[in-house]
Formats: sequence, C-alpha cells, structure tokens
Amino acid sequence: MSNQQTDYFFHNVYGDCSELLGRLPEGVVAVPWGPDQETEKNRNLVIQEIGQSPSSLPSLFFRAPNDAGEVQGAGQWLELRVSDIGKPFEWSKITEAKTAILEAFAANKQNLPSLTNQNGG
Repeated sequence: MSNQQTDYFFHNVYGDCSELLGRLPEGVVAVPWGPDQETEKNRNLVIQEIGQSPSSLPSLFFRAPNDAGEVQGAGQWLELRVSDIGKPFEWSKITEAKTAILEAFAANKQNLPSLTNQNGG
C-alpha cells in the first residue's frame, strides 16, 4: 500500500487562487466551486468521499496519519482554511501551516489517554 496521499484543494472559480492552481504540488487535486452542473457533480463526489464540505474557500483537506503513521486508510480529514493564513496565497505558506497542524494533531493524539488507561487497566 502506498503512503502517498491525495489532498483536496477546494477553490472558487472566480477567486484569487490562479497562481496556486498553476503550481499545484504533487498529490494535490483542485476541486473547483463553480456554477455548472458538471463542476458541481464532481465537487459533490469529492465531498461525499471525504465526508466534509469546506467551511470557506479556498481550503485544503488532508488526512491525519493513523496510529501507524500512515496516511492511507486514515479516517480523519483535516481542513486548512487558506484565508486564515492570509494573502498572498503561496504553497510554501500552505505547506508550512499543514505541517504545523499535523504536528499539533500528533502531539494532542499522544496526550489523549487510551480507554484502557482511563479504566485503570
């Protein structure tokens, strides 16, 4: 099983992400939020796959690693609202923010007691 993951970059077709779209990193799939039925159908398929819809545009969805540190098969999708990073939108800033989120997620996950520990067993 490959450890390569697919991230989804949701964006408005009328937004100011053209520079980002022209430089998509490997493993990132652009998901436009557009006005036509075909675009809507494709977008809804991705939303159904990940079980979440972006809270704002543009947003990057990526998976948190599972307990083995693998991203494939992990059930938890995390959202990075690119607007929270601020302009100018740049992949280096998005990647840095994604890394910080994953590190915080891993640290918090390690600090969560397991059910066995909670029950004293």
